[in-house]
Parts: sequence; structure tokens; C-alpha cells
Amino acid sequence: MSNCQPIDPMHRRGFFKVGAAGLGGLAVSGLTHYSGQAAEPLPAAPTYPTNNKGLQLLDFEVVNQSGVEGPLYVWIQGVDPACATASEHHYYYVSDVDGNVTPMKPGPRQTFSAIKIEGAPKIRLPRLAAIRVYLSFGKPLFTDVPERGIPNSVAYWLPDENFHTLFDFAELTWDWDGQPGSANTLGGNLTQLDGFALPLKLDLVGDTQATGGFQAANARNNILAAIAKLGDPWAKLVVFDENNRPLRAVSPYHGMEISAGDQQWLFPRDQLADYINHVWDYYAHNTLNVSFKIGPEDHKYQGRVDQGRFVFQPAGGAGLKTVVIQNPNTSFSPRDFLSGSNLVYRCQLDQAAVPAPATGDAAEIAKYLGAAFMRSTLGINAQLDTLPCCTESQFYQNAPQNVQAINRYAKTIHQHAADHKAYAFGYDDVCASSSFVSVQHPRKLTLTILPF
Repeated sequence: MSNCQPIDPMHRRGFFKVGAAGLGGLAVSGLTHYSGQAAEPLPAAPTYPTNNKGLQLLDFEVVNQSGVEGPLYVWIQGVDPACATASEHHYYYVSDVDGNVTPMKPGPRQTFSAIKIEGAPKIRLPRLAAIRVYLSFGKPLFTDVPERGIPNSVAYWLPDENFHTLFDFAELTWDWDGQPGSANTLGGNLTQLDGFALPLKLDLVGDTQATGGFQAANARNNILAAIAKLGDPWAKLVVFDENNRPLRAVSPYHGMEISAGDQQWLFPRDQLADYINHVWDYYAHNTLNVSFKIGPEDHKYQGRVDQGRFVFQPAGGAGLKTVVIQNPNTSFSPRDFLSGSNLVYRCQLDQAAVPAPATGDAAEIAKYLGAAFMRSTLGINAQLDTLPCCTESQFYQNAPQNVQAINRYAKTIHQHAADHKAYAFGYDDVCASSSFVSVQHPRKLTLTILPF
């Protein structure tokens, strides 16, 4: 019997959530996704070997086409699937290429980069939830594991021993209870919401085949060069290694956390302030229509700004309540609050800008509003005054006069991603624009580092 205990939700990471706990890991249910080109159906119900914990194993290959010399370290971590909604002290790392796992014990500055790749060995991936696969060149990565047993993320933006290491990661989950005949899904995503360093391609093989991420050779150099050519403040998001070579691009909200000296920041903390105020002013005189489904039920709202608050009144659906979202520029002081612009880039409107107690509909509306902010479709014209706004031809195209509105970091990532699908900010799954892919009855996955 499992002794898993429930834990409190953590902040939104912008990808999947583990059950109700929202651990910034993964859960496949309820997500829209692009599933690639269907292959000929394969035989159903594959059988899997198991590891030292009795978890099923899947063939996993890491292909390094980068041309970077030196060893490539692989760190794979995840949650015991029996404890996916209560993961304290139930994180494991893969300790060998055979897919055996070892508990991640609390302690400072540990490395779990247990697999060193020279060539292209096969790895066995165990059935875990909230999987992260870190890839680092030249040396292993390090992190802290607090007493609660949930490892801190390896950060692109912190000035620690990892900062000058070239690394990136993929996120996966294998969602299955291990019982024959039950749903058996492998889902994966390559995310750039924190930053971009490696051009990764993810290939899944199951009943169908699916591909996500990047596909073009030289995608890394092209993305970093494109961001560098955007001029300030965007060019400053490209950071360099000790030899002054481009290392990675950090996302705008992390750029707001990196000091540039003299009380300045790599990216201005008020960068979206004028656009946020423009949106509030525009919808004081125009209506924003919202329509979405919760299960089979249609939920409809009409939003207008009244006395500085964005008020969404129910327009259809039994028992719906008014939703209020406050102006992020003026209203909040959460523990880690930096600015309204930072809040919007972090896609945290549902936590900081919705007065408690927030309903499920409030979180949905905040998600759609946040995605529209990131794609600059708010406050433009009546044709775009709907949520969710899925007119892709208008994404990253519009800005009111003399107002900085376009997320040029996300625009650049999407321009270079396969099928223009990427996870460049936390709500990028709205309108199925993210790079999430999945297959049923998985048989193999391949993670490729493309040439650069």
C-alpha cells in the first residue's frame, strides 16, 4: 500500500499538472495537442520489462547530432506513479541505462546526472509521472533537494555552478496504471517558457507516431541570432558563456530577475505596463466576449472594465458567477511579486489577479486572457475581442501606437519550431499552439539534439 500524502499546489509552471496538486510536471488528460502524422496501426498491448522498483520500461534513445565535443550527461527524474498527486519524498532518478531508479534524498547541491553518453546507447525509461530529462554538455548539473523531497528545478537564470553549462530539458509522462486493457498514454513536450538552449526534437512511437519540437538543422543558431538582432531589450535575453559564446536565451520574465548592475535588470520589469493599461482602457469602452466548455456545458461571459477591475458577467450557462480580474499593474503584492509585466509574462493572473475565492471559471478566463496578452490580440479591434482568441494569423502581429505589446521572444521561438508549435509561455497550450505530443501504447521514444 502507498503511504503517499497530499500536498499543497505549487505555482503554475506552464506545462502539465500532476493531478490536482499542480506540481509543474505532467498529466495528459484534458490537454489539446498535435499528434503528428499517423502511422500504420501497430499490434496492440505491448508487453514491457520492469526495473528494480517493478516499473515498466520503455526503449529510449538520446541522439546527439550537435557536433559539440565532450561528454553528454543525462539526468532523468520523476515521481512514483502511485504517488503522482502526493509526491513529497516520492521523487526518483534513473541511476543506470537499464532504467533502475534510486530515491532522491534531501540535501544541498546534488547531481543526478547519472548517465554519461558517448555514442548513442539505448536507455530504458521507467514509467514515472512528472518526468524531466536534463541534457548537459561537458559536466553534470546540480540542484538542491529540500526536506520535503521535491527537487528544485535546475535553473537557466540563477548565477550558480550550472549557469555556464550548456543544458536543456524535455518533459514527459507515462500515464498508465499498469493494468492490461487500461488507457496507456505517453505524452511529451519541449518547453521554452524558462528559456531556450538546445534544439531538441522528440519522436514518440506507439499505435501512431508523433513528433514535436524543432526539425531544421541550425535551429539553435538561427533562434539566438534572430533574438540578438531584435535590439534592446530583447537582444539582452541572449546570455553568453565564459568564452563570450552565445549560451542560451532566457525568457522575458527571467530576464527581469537577472541583474544588469546599477539596480537595472536584463529585461525591463515594466515592459508591458503601457500595454496592460491600454487593454484596461480599451475594455472600459468595448466588450470582451468569452466562450468555453466545462465538460459538455457551454460557459459564456461578457467582460468590461468597471472602476479599474475587469468584470466578466455570465452571459450563458446555469449557475455561473461573476468573475473579477484586477489590473496587474496596480493591485498585487504576492510573495514573489516583481511587477505587473512580470506577472503577465509568468502567466500568473489566475493566482494573483483573481480575488479569492476564485472559481474554476475564473482560472479559465485568466488563462485565456493571459494567452491573449502574450499573443497581443487584446485591445486591437472588434474582430479579436473574443476569448479564447485562436486567430493564429494575428498572433504576435499587433501593437497599439507607441506601445510595446508583442512578445518577440515567443514569436521567434514559434517561427523556428516544427509546424510553428512551441511552449514559449505558460498558456501556450491555448488554441493547441504548444509542442505537446502523445501516443497510445508507447513502444519507443527518441530525443534528438539537432545539429548546430
